[in-house]
Amino acid sequence: MATTAPARPVIDAHAHLLGLDREGSGCVVSRAMRRRISTRFVLGRIGASPGDPPADVDRRYLDHLFANLDASPSVDRVVLLALDGVVGPDGRIDEDRTHLLVPNDLVFRVAAMHPKLLPACSVNPLRADAVAELDRCAARGAVLVKWIPASMGFDPADPRCAPFLARCAALGMPVLSHVGTEMAVTTVRAADGVLGSLFPALEAGVRVVVPHAGSLKFLGDAKDWAGLLEAMGRFPGLWLDDSALLMAHRRRRLRRLLAAEGIHDRVIHGSDFPLPAQPLAFVDLVGFRRARAISRIPGAFEKDVALKEALGVPSSFLRNGDRILRLSPPRSTRP
Repeated sequence: MATTAPARPVIDAHAHLLGLDREGSGCVVSRAMRRRISTRFVLGRIGASPGDPPADVDRRYLDHLFANLDASPSVDRVVLLALDGVVGPDGRIDEDRTHLLVPNDLVFRVAAMHPKLLPACSVNPLRADAVAELDRCAARGAVLVKWIPASMGFDPADPRCAPFLARCAALGMPVLSHVGTEMAVTTVRAADGVLGSLFPALEAGVRVVVPHAGSLKFLGDAKDWAGLLEAMGRFPGLWLDDSALLMAHRRRRLRRLLAAEGIHDRVIHGSDFPLPAQPLAFVDLVGFRRARAISRIPGAFEKDVALKEALGVPSSFLRNGDRILRLSPPRSTRP
C-alpha cells in the first residue's frame, strides 16, 4: 500500500530576539541604537520604551514572542536569530563599539523554551575564537549563522575570514547575511555591504542567504536587482529570503521577486518578526475586505503567511527552509 510522504514543515527563517537587560541577558543596545525609530517602534509593539526597567522589557518581549508563536498554527518552526558584536584588535568582542548584540547563549536558552523555535547563532569571523565558537554553536543545534557586516564591523571579503568560511562549508552551515544600506541597525562601517563581498563565502562552498530579497534601493533598484539575479545565476549556493517584503516600502522588491520564477526554488520564507506585515498597504491587490480580515489575525507569524498567500507568493517559499537550514547536522570531522 502506497504511503504519503509527510508534508515538509513551514519554516519562518527570520525572527529576531531583543533584550535590554545587559546584566541579565547579556544583550547590548547602545544609546544610539535606543534612539532609533526602529527600536522605539519595536518596543512600542510590546508596550515598552527604552527607559523602562531592562528586565521588564526582556520579559515582555518573550511573552510577546511566545504568544505570537502560539497564535500561529500554520507555522511549524521559527528560526530565532542572534547577532554578534564588533571585534577589537585583541580578537575579543568590543562592547563599547557594539551597537546591538544578542548573545548566542541567550538564543539557545530561549529556543529551548518553545517547541517551535530553532536557534541561529551569530559569529563575527574576526573573533580569535571564531571557529571554536562556530563549532560550539553547531554542536548545540544552530541551523544557520547570522551576519550584519556593517553593524558587526567587518568585511566578509577580508582574507582573515577564510578559516571561518571553510569551517562553515565543512559543517554545512549556511550564512544569512545582509547586503545594502542598513535601515534598522546602527552601523560602524561606512560601506554599504556590497553583494560582491559575499562572493568569497560562495566560492568557499558556503550557502549564503540574502534577506529581504537583497538591498532596499529607492534609486537604481532595477540595476541592483539585475545584479542580484546575475549573481544567483553564477552561484547556485546563493539564496534569498522574503522577510520584510510585506511592508509598504518594499512592495517593488516583492513584485520583482514574484516575477523572477527561475529563482523561486532558492527563496525561503521569513517574517522579520517583530516587524509586522502590513495588509492595508496591499489593499489594491487583495481588496479591502480581505486585507482587513488578515490584519485581524492575532498571530504575527500567521498573519505574514496569510498575506503572502493572498498576494500569490509561491507556497514553496514556506517549505524551502528545510532544503538549506542545518536541521540535521551532517557528519563532519574537523580538519
